[in-house]
Amino acid sequence: MKKSFTLIELTLVIGIIVILASTLIPRVSRSLEKSRNARRMSDIQTLTLALETFYEDSGRYPNNANDNIENTGECIGARGVANDSVCTGGAITSTVSNNFSDIDRVLRPYIKGNVPGDPSYRANNNANDDFYYAYDPSHTVDWCDADNANNVTAPVLGYRREEPERAAADKRRDTCTDNQMQLDQADYNVAFTSP
Repeated sequence: MKKSFTLIELTLVIGIIVILASTLIPRVSRSLEKSRNARRMSDIQTLTLALETFYEDSGRYPNNANDNIENTGECIGARGVANDSVCTGGAITSTVSNNFSDIDRVLRPYIKGNVPGDPSYRANNNANDDFYYAYDPSHTVDWCDADNANNVTAPVLGYRREEPERAAADKRRDTCTDNQMQLDQADYNVAFTSP
C-alpha cells in the first residue's frame, strides 16, 4: 500500500510555506534596498575621490570649456544614454562617445574598473524623480547648513534618490538651490569648492 499526503496535510504545508514567505519577502526586500543605498554611498565616495584627483592633476574640476561637460549637468554611469532626457530631468544634450558620456570619459582614468552608475537606474524607463548619479559643473550653491550664505557657483555631485526616499530634513545636501539635474532636491549631494 502506497503512502501519500492527504489533502489536509498538503494544504497545511502550503499554508505554512505561504506564511513564512510573506514574512521573509519584505525583510529580503528591505535588505536589498539597504544594500543598494550602501552601494550609492560607496560609489559617491569613489566619484568624489576621482574628482579630487582630477583637480590635483589639472587645477580645476571638470567643466564645459575644457572637457565638454554640459553646463546643465550630466548623468554619471548611464552608459550609452547620455542623451536620455528622462534620466536628467530634461537638462542634458551631451554626446556619447564609445558609449560613455563626457563626464564618464573624464572620470574613467581616475577610477579602477567601470565608472559607477546608480544600481536602480533603468535606461529610458526613468521618471524625473528616479534613480541616477549626476554631476553639474556650474551649480548655483546655497549652503544648506549656513545662515544667509552668499550663493556661489560650484561643481556639485550627488545621487537623486535612496530607497525609500528620505524626508527633506534627513537629506545630506550642501546645496538647496538651482534645479539643474534636480540636485537641489537630491537625497545626497556635495559641492566642491576650490581651496
